[in-house]
Amino acid sequence: TFDTESSAIREVASKAYDRTHKSMYVLTAADFG
Repeated sequence: TFDTESSAIREVASKAYDRTHKSMYVLTAADFG
């Protein structure tokens, strides 16, 4: 149903965001060393 699909999409988007956010944080931390 729509709710299930929406939940799955939100979960995937959340994981993708977390992964990107962590990568950006690591890059930023490395830049400022």
